[in-house]
Amino acid sequence: MSPKVGIVGRIVLALLAVGGVSTGSSIYLLHETHLQRERDHLQDEVRIVSNLIASVAAFDRKFSASDHPDGALAATLDQTREAFDSQDGLSAAGELILFRRASGDRFVAIVHQNIDGRREAREHDEEVFLGTPYGEALAKGFQGATGTARFQSRIGEDILIAYAPVKGTDLLTVAEVRVSDVNAPFIQTILIVILIATVVGLLGTVVARREAVNVVDALDSERKKLKDFADSASDWLWVQDENFRYVSVDDSARPHTQLRVEQVLGMRREDSADESTSTEKWLQLREKLKNREPFKNFVYRARSKDGERVALSASGVPVFDNSGRFRGYRGTATDVTERLDRAQKLADAEERTRVAFDSMTVGVIEISRHGGIEAFNPKAEQMFGYRAEEVLGKNVSMLMPQRYARDHDGFIKHFVETGEKKIIGTGREVSGLTKNGDEIPIHLGVAEMNVGNEQRFIGSLTDLSTQKSLETMLRRSTKLDAIGQLSGGIAHDFNNLLGIVLGNLELIQRKLEPDSRLFQQVEKAIGAAKRGAGLTRKLLDFSRQAPEAQQLDIVDTTEIISGLEDLIGRSLSANIEVKTDLTEDAPPVECDRSDLEDAIINLVMNAKDAMPKGGRIRIANSARTVEPGERLALAGLAPGQYTQIDISDSGSGMSRETLDQIFDPFFTTKPAGKGTGLGLPMVYAFAKRSGGHILAYSEQGTGSSFKLYLPSHTGTGTGSRIGDRADDTETIRGGTETILVVDDEEGLLDIARSVLEERGYSVRTAVSPAAALEILNGDGEIDLIFSDFIMAGEMNGIELIEKAAEIRPRVKKLLTSGFTGHAFNPEEAQHWAAKLIAKPYSNRTLATAVRAALDEEISS
Repeated sequence: MSPKVGIVGRIVLALLAVGGVSTGSSIYLLHETHLQRERDHLQDEVRIVSNLIASVAAFDRKFSASDHPDGALAATLDQTREAFDSQDGLSAAGELILFRRASGDRFVAIVHQNIDGRREAREHDEEVFLGTPYGEALAKGFQGATGTARFQSRIGEDILIAYAPVKGTDLLTVAEVRVSDVNAPFIQTILIVILIATVVGLLGTVVARREAVNVVDALDSERKKLKDFADSASDWLWVQDENFRYVSVDDSARPHTQLRVEQVLGMRREDSADESTSTEKWLQLREKLKNREPFKNFVYRARSKDGERVALSASGVPVFDNSGRFRGYRGTATDVTERLDRAQKLADAEERTRVAFDSMTVGVIEISRHGGIEAFNPKAEQMFGYRAEEVLGKNVSMLMPQRYARDHDGFIKHFVETGEKKIIGTGREVSGLTKNGDEIPIHLGVAEMNVGNEQRFIGSLTDLSTQKSLETMLRRSTKLDAIGQLSGGIAHDFNNLLGIVLGNLELIQRKLEPDSRLFQQVEKAIGAAKRGAGLTRKLLDFSRQAPEAQQLDIVDTTEIISGLEDLIGRSLSANIEVKTDLTEDAPPVECDRSDLEDAIINLVMNAKDAMPKGGRIRIANSARTVEPGERLALAGLAPGQYTQIDISDSGSGMSRETLDQIFDPFFTTKPAGKGTGLGLPMVYAFAKRSGGHILAYSEQGTGSSFKLYLPSHTGTGTGSRIGDRADDTETIRGGTETILVVDDEEGLLDIARSVLEERGYSVRTAVSPAAALEILNGDGEIDLIFSDFIMAGEMNGIELIEKAAEIRPRVKKLLTSGFTGHAFNPEEAQHWAAKLIAKPYSNRTLATAVRAALDEEISS
């Protein structure tokens, strides 16, 4: 304490003593009032400064942390020092101090107000410890309290302080004055009042106002600094009351948003929302508001009163008064419309890309520069049989046969290192490997791209299985057509010859005694002729030009295979084991019974030839459903129910090249003289003729497997052909009707005449359609016209019968042929099925067919 102040104090005390008790009491009350006013003044000012520093700190945390080398707090302290250094202080001897708690019992003054260089003269402690009066007061402030304290300093000075915490920081603002400095003006004022009360009072008022103006000017300067910060920001600064209505919104962000301040004042946040406020994010926000918790980066769509639509990102903290009462929220809001719109456009583009990727009709695979699979679309899943999650992250070589897989990584590495392209930007045919081990032909195109500065490759894959299958079917069909045209003409003439031989043999046999040796010899000749007829029929079946419309049998495959077991066993060597795995659940099939038996025997013999040193053959049947889109359906098999017959062996197997050709006519791997190359093609032709399919699976060294698919029978019927309707012991009824027989082969005309006349019919013959028309246009009754299908001249048998129907509408019709080519379409074949007998026919077959045709009602 200075001497001057001490003398003044003693004079004041003496005068007060002389003034008497009443004057002393009055002065005492005035003094206490003066001190209380000083306390209030200090407390108000320190609270204002603390709030100001808190605002600066909040701003620095958001905007200045990255700009200041020591972070947001350091930036705040720098600004605080500048503010303190720019003002003269609270009073002539007052000081503003910013404390920070260094440890549990130690507080450090980190910013002092510079007041005319008198800090050093004050000898203020840089550190204050808990346990001292000063330390106890600071401890209360750091606990969140705002208040004042009066105590003796370390050097004996009577000190008055006011303290207030800086919210959101670990700082405490302290305003400190010496009581003697506070008392000095009071004492002087009392003396002057005693001498010249009015003048002294006026002077005291002027001095007090001047000091207050200095502090207010300093605070105004800080407020202006904060306003400058706010004006330069793109964020709104907003305040909401306890009902969450906007009561204050800084308008400085107007250029940065379409939403104006006056449009939100008095509204709650959800009042301006342009989206559902019952979603999870809004429920979470309400929970935070209810619990008075801060929230950050709450993004929502809003619409102003005039219809402007914006997206805002809001952050806020709760506000409480000194008593802890909730007063509302304050915070910032940023217009993020452009950012959200860009994000939405990006999301839309990604969704379009995803939909296109998933819906592409070709397989698409994305791989990294190291060959790892990064994307695998649904079409690729269908092609390879893998789910995407089964292949993602794995090397793409898993989808390649071994002969390609071992070199693939080297190709990628070579391209990455040299840039030399072999397949990129072009396309080639390769083989893929499915999950079940099948190889599939693929057309592969590869493109290069960069994703995030990382090299990637996109492969587009087209499954060529259907195309290859169709090409193979076309190739085989072309060969079959060529063979059919060649064999058909031969078969026609050969069937005529066989017909003459068979017919005459049967006529001769009827004249012989059954017990005679000649009868037996003729019987053998008839059997040979029938076998010859069977061979020509199989040749025509093979080329799909059999003369009669297809009449199928209803066949139980389990019964057929069981019935062939003995025959198969006798045909194989002892070192070959045959195992059957048959089921009663396999539905019956609709096909030619003898053709099915031949197909099974053919496949078994083929398996035997693949196992010269012995092995195992397995024959099995089962029900099979073909679904749309699977490999069988893509190969041309109609979706539906089938019976599957499997014939597999443990033989030497076949290469891929051999497997692709085994169903081609005349292809064989057997030595010359050991095979014709027609066995498997005939099985293939039977499967197709029956509405089914056959697939072969084989690898060298692991054996082969043939899967024959035949349509399951869904209707009823016996499928019998003309000529099978009466057994050999049944007497065939004749008649007295008149039959016109038309054939360009006179030998057959003679046989037909003999057979029919023997049964009582009247027979007229014609060697050409023209001759037949002359008879039809003449007199005499004609009950039935029996005509060959193919004859020399411009008119065939059907055309002749149609002309006959015009001339004689009630005439009955019957056709015969050993070869029709492709003259019948499916509808015609069905129509003529019961009115066509195949050459060579037996005498009994002819008699049966004629009687059946005559007994039919006339068709419209």
